[in-house]
Amino acid sequence: MIDYEINNDVECPYCFHSPLHNRGCTNLCDNGFFDAIEIDPINHNRRESIIPCQECKGTGTEWWCPQCGANLSDKLKECGFADDEKFTDSTEQPTMYDLYTRVVSFSQKTFADATLLDHVLKLDKEVKELKNKPTDVMEYADCLMCLFTSAYGANISYPDLIRAVSEKLAINEKRKWVKLEDGTYQHKG
Repeated sequence: MIDYEINNDVECPYCFHSPLHNRGCTNLCDNGFFDAIEIDPINHNRRESIIPCQECKGTGTEWWCPQCGANLSDKLKECGFADDEKFTDSTEQPTMYDLYTRVVSFSQKTFADATLLDHVLKLDKEVKELKNKPTDVMEYADCLMCLFTSAYGANISYPDLIRAVSEKLAINEKRKWVKLEDGTYQHKG
């Protein structure tokens, strides 16, 4: 007997498999949360008495990818399957992966007809704006968003991008660098 639902409307952000599986949380939480006072009335933090369930990540629903096995419950909002206020805690910093998936999702919806070259050209424009405003954090944000979108358009997944950055950094750390006349740096050899 199948105790879960199959959803074809969204793909796994890690391996891009579809469909995904979901079911109500089996961890006996209260719609995604536990009251810490009920769990441990003596040793709880009074400022944080309501804590998210670790299984469903505060969503009340377990989502997972049957292909790679990833727990996707915390990605529920980015996938568009939850609009509850409890998912919009502005004090919590999103992970880089969360930002990547949000940017890619936004770009796919908003710029559906854009090609890879279009995204790369937009990245080039944003870099030029950054040159004119090198201390403006929003210009860096624009560049990063365009970089994520163009990487996704080139079929480069987030794990592949992060792995490539790590590999390239390891290479660069072993290189010798010289400063050029224009103030930039170039590796030797």
